[in-house]
Amino acid sequence: MNPRAANIWPFVFERSKRGSLRRAMIFLLIIAALILYVGGKVKIVRLGYQIEALERKRKTWSVQMHRSGSKPPVLLRRRVSKRSQ
Repeated sequence: MNPRAANIWPFVFERSKRGSLRRAMIFLLIIAALILYVGGKVKIVRLGYQIEALERKRKTWSVQMHRSGSKPPVLLRRRVSKRSQ
């Protein structure tokens, strides 16, 4: 391996104005990557909470249906499909 290719530190910490621009661009790139990573994780957590809320809603709905004496929609569909055949 070329020794120059393996040494990245002068590229990042160069002292000229051009080096400052490089450093700023690298810093912005790292910040942008972190924001995208965290944003993706936040979306996953939100989706998990939405799924939990829907499951709770479904359970309370099925309990209410059971208390009222109605059949769940799946059983009704099965019964109707058996009658139509």
